[in-house]
Amino acid sequence: MTLMIGAVAAVACNRVDSTQNAADTAVVGVPAAPESVTAHSQASHPLPQVCPRRPGSTLITAKGIGPAQVGMSLADLNKLCAVRDSALREDEGQPSNGRAISVGEGSAPILLFVDEAKQAIRTATSSDPFFRTTGGVGIGATVGELRKSHGRLCGDLGPTGIDVWAASLPGVVFGTTAYPPKMPGGGSGLKRDARAVPDSAQITTVAVSATPRPCPR
Repeated sequence: MTLMIGAVAAVACNRVDSTQNAADTAVVGVPAAPESVTAHSQASHPLPQVCPRRPGSTLITAKGIGPAQVGMSLADLNKLCAVRDSALREDEGQPSNGRAISVGEGSAPILLFVDEAKQAIRTATSSDPFFRTTGGVGIGATVGELRKSHGRLCGDLGPTGIDVWAASLPGVVFGTTAYPPKMPGGGSGLKRDARAVPDSAQITTVAVSATPRPCPR
């Protein structure tokens, strides 16, 4: 009888130990599936949606830069790619109403300034060489190349140097490396024409707006 009781006790102890080992293995020995961690990470930090390269996505025209067309609503643009907030200000003292998108495989950025009442693009600007005019002119090109491709230029003092624009591209303004003290006559007479801007000056920025600057003859 004593032997039988001892055997039953031994079996019971073995069952308890086996159950505890299985529980320990379930908690410690089996890590969470890597896929679940990745899915959680992507849900918390979704990848930014980039405007795909398509016909016109690289073009600078009088209507806009790539998919960012002046007057286009943010809702319509957001159907093409994610529109994100930008902390940049257009001018000192202006409200921070900037937005931004990225275009193409290299994620070339376009900054947007918005008409808040209409929730539509007022100005599109970029400093990325991804974007070019139909004449092949963009960031890094020279003023001489701009003249050759798009004709007569006008100009004025901009935030960092001389801005120039072509009569054939209304609303499109190019920032350049030209600076008045280095130009004949200190850049005087720029609003009449931009003949004083040297051909060797490089283009550094481009901006397209709905309000063209005049370029009188």
